[in-house]
Amino acid sequence: MPVDRAWHLLVRRYLHQGESLIVVHDDIDLPVGKIKLKRQGGDAGHLGIRSIIAWLGSDVFVRIRMGIGKPPRKRRGRGLRPVTLSGAGRGGPSDDDRPGCHLG
Repeated sequence: MPVDRAWHLLVRRYLHQGESLIVVHDDIDLPVGKIKLKRQGGDAGHLGIRSIIAWLGSDVFVRIRMGIGKPPRKRRGRGLRPVTLSGAGRGGPSDDDRPGCHLG
């Protein structure tokens, strides 16, 4: 099931008018294990948050940002290779070895 469709079904089923929405999401800009609370604002490049803001038509909801840290950058030619999107649930084989990261 596409993430957008699953999100819509969950909101329709469990979020009632007047209730608050709290979203917990990963944040590559925070070090592994660091947690921050945010009440509203932009998506900061996070595609899932962008989708939620678009669907709600508002950026006013609580976010719990959980740091996952940036992967090491490797040299390629003169520049540095940028971080790429791998998609939710598609962690690499090294994910189990990162401090503070536990899958499952």
